[in-house]
Amino acid sequence: MVLSMLAAIAAAATLVYLLLDQDDGEDFIRPVIEFSNISEGDTLPLEEQIITVRATHDTGIDSIRFFLSGGDQVFDSDTGGAVEIEASFPFMPGEPGQYTLVAEAIAVDGTASDQLQISVTVADDGAGSSASALR
Repeated sequence: MVLSMLAAIAAAATLVYLLLDQDDGEDFIRPVIEFSNISEGDTLPLEEQIITVRATHDTGIDSIRFFLSGGDQVFDSDTGGAVEIEASFPFMPGEPGQYTLVAEAIAVDGTASDQLQISVTVADDGAGSSASALR
């Protein structure tokens, strides 16, 4: 009985350790971010797309940033501090080809999410696997 309780405590402590960033001596949990209407490898038509990103954090989300390949910031939304937020960004590819879309969330407490990256292909024929409607 005591050993199983100790094992449960050790497992819980390991989970907490994995969720906390120990690099700078401060404990914090990064915001969670995801693309909600587009996936890795999607093919999009050569026209304006609205990309939607969802982010959550227990202290609230201060902003969501959206970048294109090469690091040019396209959009920075002020989310007002909601714990869970969905933000949409216009994406207008200039020409057909491969694009890497990058999103990052900043929590109210200043904690940044990891940068989330997905690659998509923009086709010039107007057809694409998600061209009929982004999810």
